[in-house]
Amino acid sequence: MIKLFKKIFSTSFVNVSSIFGSLFINYILANVFGPAGVGIVNISNKTLNIFSVFSQTGLRSVILRDNSGNKDNSISDSFRASVVVNGLISLFLTISIICIIHFYGSLIYEESNGIFEAVTITILALFPIVISQLLSSFFAAKKNPIFATFIDQTGVVILTSLILMALWYNDKSKLTIDLILYVYLGCRVLVLLFSISAFRYKNFKLSPLLISTKYIKESSHLFVNTFMGVLNANMDIFIITYFLPIEQVGVYAIASRLGTFLGFIEKVIMTVSGPEIVKIYKSSEINELSKYIGNLRKLLCLIAIIAFFIYFHFGKEILIFFGKDFVIGYDILLILSFATLIRLSAGPNGLLLTMTKFDRLKKNISIFSFFLLLILSFPLTGIYGLYGAALAKLCTVFCENGLQIYYSKKNILNKINGT
Repeated sequence: MIKLFKKIFSTSFVNVSSIFGSLFINYILANVFGPAGVGIVNISNKTLNIFSVFSQTGLRSVILRDNSGNKDNSISDSFRASVVVNGLISLFLTISIICIIHFYGSLIYEESNGIFEAVTITILALFPIVISQLLSSFFAAKKNPIFATFIDQTGVVILTSLILMALWYNDKSKLTIDLILYVYLGCRVLVLLFSISAFRYKNFKLSPLLISTKYIKESSHLFVNTFMGVLNANMDIFIITYFLPIEQVGVYAIASRLGTFLGFIEKVIMTVSGPEIVKIYKSSEINELSKYIGNLRKLLCLIAIIAFFIYFHFGKEILIFFGKDFVIGYDILLILSFATLIRLSAGPNGLLLTMTKFDRLKKNISIFSFFLLLILSFPLTGIYGLYGAALAKLCTVFCENGLQIYYSKKNILNKINGT
């Protein structure tokens, strides 16, 4: 377990640089363009997140599971298939979305040209991000979590923040939202090229390519599960955009970014612990799994409690760093950070269900959570604005994690303990 914690902390250290880089990017947006600029960029990023998961069709989790515990030079067929299939899907979606925006965007949003321009630029990063994330899952399975994290997100954020820092220092008056998004796009391409050059598995061949129905069936539940998870994480922004001005979206986006600050810990846990959970579950030492999950839960809970108290006492000071217009998001920050506290304290039960092939059960929980979020968000946001959106998020997180705890204990941990 000590070895595991060392991996988690070393990988987290890499992620921390990404987090501060992301906060710096939001700081530039907030100070130069105000809440409206933050709102526009966050809507475009949320759109990219949704379509990137849609393009992966659930095979990213299959790659992590199939390549874990194999020999270093062994590459699963699921990885070969995903590079071609998901790459083609992402290209098709990129072209389709740009065409739809170009021909019909102005008819749907007469006064939202800035949003559509931002989405058009951001969606060009769909193919690079999909291939990079597939490679990231493969390297995570091969127990190289730091490099996997770097090519997934960290490298892009660090490069983008450094370039923007130079542009900011040179002449911040020349910064535009489009320029910032083009910088992000260029950095995403550079990281993809770097990850491809680092891929030194000589037995990797794209052809002959056999797309087995096994992977289609196996990934279908994982796709729905992951896609619903992303919708749950991003849908509140779109609902707020429907009810409230773009400036309110920006305030909520900053509060949400800070409130889910420790979300990177969950990514680290998945990157580091996913292969280990598969290994323990498959081995004769599966009785260690309950202890393994329990230790992760304690670690996550401790970190989340510390973060919540920091926001409780210094939240307003942190928000004013982005500008005085964002201080009104203090209560939203507390609600969303409390939701993060609940999620992290519950432990990695969703990952446990996925890695132990209870992905159909996880899928059903995700679908339930998505519809619960919709049912709560529309009336609460319409009546109470940002407070309603945050409360809907909190209730959904509480119910989703409660169900994951119940079913992981019922189907996995209690059986392991012999109860």
